[in-house]
Amino acid sequence: MIETCKYKYELVADAIRRNIRQGHYSTGKLPDEDILIREYGVSKRTISSALKQLSNENVITRVKSKGTFISSRSNQSLTLCGLVGVMMDFSGHYYGALAKHIRHYLSERLFYMLELENNYTLDKEAERFRNYLFTVLNSRIQGVIYDGNGYCKSTFLREFKDMRSVAVNCFDAPGVIPDCAVLADYRSGMYDMVNHLIERGCRRIMLSVGIPSIFPIEDPDHAARHPVNQVIDGYKAAMNKAGLGDYIETNSLLDEDMIRGVLMRRQRPDAIVCHNDSMAVKIILNALILGIKVPDELLVSGMYNTPWTTICPVKLTSISLEEEEIARRAVQLLTTPEVANVTELVKPKIIKRESA
Repeated sequence: MIETCKYKYELVADAIRRNIRQGHYSTGKLPDEDILIREYGVSKRTISSALKQLSNENVITRVKSKGTFISSRSNQSLTLCGLVGVMMDFSGHYYGALAKHIRHYLSERLFYMLELENNYTLDKEAERFRNYLFTVLNSRIQGVIYDGNGYCKSTFLREFKDMRSVAVNCFDAPGVIPDCAVLADYRSGMYDMVNHLIERGCRRIMLSVGIPSIFPIEDPDHAARHPVNQVIDGYKAAMNKAGLGDYIETNSLLDEDMIRGVLMRRQRPDAIVCHNDSMAVKIILNALILGIKVPDELLVSGMYNTPWTTICPVKLTSISLEEEEIARRAVQLLTTPEVANVTELVKPKIIKRESA
């Protein structure tokens, strides 16, 4: 299929990159531009633009008066050594964006992303997936990047102690993280959001958060790492610092009757901070139906900074977990051989919009 969405020089750059990976230029050096012009049947301007793009990507190095040389990593033939397994569910706005950025940064370093659909369920499909996963991990791949949410249900890396790995987003399991991790700092994100609402004059700030079925978590390290506990800790820390009491609702705002019950209280909250954007949008919609003005009478915020934030009737303030930065750091750690057992936290950002 012809990729009509690309410029001609980009198509030529793709063709040169593909030929490099297939070992077409075994000397480690590209032919002169005049030869490349004839080989690819394009103009000098197109070849120059294609080479410039490849140079910017560090695929090639252009040395004045000596020629154009292929980087050592680019000169490898395409084998399983050029593959990185990425294990997550790939669905939803947040994980879709995270996977997209991981793919981008892997491709910049000339690695291919092998999608390993996250399947922690305990049925026949899980057994089939487990067999497939172990076949992949036993292959000569660079390593695996995996979403640590739910890792406690399938601690597969315990059987691959030498496997290079990076947990992303969170690490939801007891014990020591197997290798590297780039984690979203849910606690500081929620702490900053509640502080923002307090600075806006709010005093009755309610946290609406869904509690997973695995709660309560007995292991203290596991409990401290879980995103829900981090969200609650960040909320409590900000409220306690301001001398305000806790006002937490767990699993109570999942349907319209519960939402309206809260909004119709005599002492209703003056702000509601939610652990996801979809819940925040539901609250805003029901508030508007009840004649409650957002943000004049009620401030609302969400988390994950998904497209829900901009399609809501009142544009939603949200916490961005900075998935691109998580992806960039994860790929950097995985593809740097001398780095091991490093855990990095990525600080979220508050994206301020109309609702708060």
